[in-house]
Amino acid sequence: MRFSIEQKINIGFGLLLLILGAVGTISYRNIVASAKAQRGMSRTYETQEQIRQVQLDLKRLEVGQRSYLVTQADGDLISYRTLLARLSPHTLGSHPSANHGLQKQRFERRFSARRRGIDKGWDERNQRAASRNGK
Repeated sequence: MRFSIEQKINIGFGLLLLILGAVGTISYRNIVASAKAQRGMSRTYETQEQIRQVQLDLKRLEVGQRSYLVTQADGDLISYRTLLARLSPHTLGSHPSANHGLQKQRFERRFSARRRGIDKGWDERNQRAASRNGK
């Protein structure tokens, strides 16, 4: 079976359009996947920045506690209470990435343990101060 020149040209254009459509579809899927991955990465960076902020606040909290123990200045106690209020699990748990139940439970467990340790330090300091003042 012989094809005429016109039929060969039409088949060539048809194959060209088919290849062009396939390349366009593959490119579109790759662009969508790339955009989705980029959104995931930006959420990851945002969450990492919040974690760094919490770590910094915890360090500031400990520094404020130590500073108060050394200087007995009320300014250090005010900064301690302000940071403690900012670090409440309910405030940090409102971030969309923390809404996942398991992740939220882990965070609250770690935060509660850290806060208990800090509060225990305050209680011990207050007991020592009371025993010194009572003598």
